[in-house]
Amino acid sequence: VRHLTIQQVTLTGSAFWTTHLVGCKEVLIEGIRIINNLRLANCDGIDPDHCSNVRISNCHIECADDCIVFKNTAAAMEYGPCENIVVDNCTMISTSAAIKFGTESEAPFRNISVTNCSIQRTNRAISLQLRDKGCIENVTFSNLNIDTRLFSKVHWWGEAEPITITAVKRNAQTNVGYIRNVRFQNINCVGENGILIYGDDSKNIRDITFDGIHVQLEKKTDWPKNCHDLRPNEGNVILEDSLRVLYARNAENIHFRNFSYEITEDMKGEVQDPIFIENCENVEY
Repeated sequence: VRHLTIQQVTLTGSAFWTTHLVGCKEVLIEGIRIINNLRLANCDGIDPDHCSNVRISNCHIECADDCIVFKNTAAAMEYGPCENIVVDNCTMISTSAAIKFGTESEAPFRNISVTNCSIQRTNRAISLQLRDKGCIENVTFSNLNIDTRLFSKVHWWGEAEPITITAVKRNAQTNVGYIRNVRFQNINCVGENGILIYGDDSKNIRDITFDGIHVQLEKKTDWPKNCHDLRPNEGNVILEDSLRVLYARNAENIHFRNFSYEITEDMKGEVQDPIFIENCENVEY
């Protein structure tokens, strides 16, 4: 489909992906409201799948699953990459992720911007989850307010991270691609976990910039705060670890500028070392 416009409508009570766009070009989604059950899995909000030249603007989305999720599914490879997309001035609430790339990532995601958005009461705010042969590149997140909290333990993917960047194999047969040239700018994060960066041994996450980021660890629930969630991946690994402001492993060229953090008194007992960096090259902090 080309030249598609969806404006000023309200969609409620979806039991599956509410708006699934496959191979669409020249799309405007503006001023819509999506209100789904916050306890019903798979009720995504907007799913651009192999789409290009898309603008999602001035929308409000509440979902138990991902609010806006960019996909490149295997069944729609004929339509090419997911590219040239702008998300701006949206508000999102999710018991999964507000903005997600993947996990279906058979083709490239590139030239995508998310700006001037509010993400509140969300299990995971921004999640780049590369699990297949595609790549994620030339992506910008800017001017965001993020509030995260835990909603359960183990059942939902995610651990209240404001930002998650992972590139690991889906299974033993998968060849996973790379994530590069991603920028985060002017973002305020308050919640029950910090930033997670986790690549494979080839350091397939590179050239990531954080500029003007503040992370505040603040207790909101009584769920244990002792792990990092890499699912879905080979073995469905969940890493048991202390709470961190930043956990980075197997990445290179990671730059932090004007980066600050705060740990509230009720969270200090959960944190050993706020910053954990392992097997990374050229980290500027």
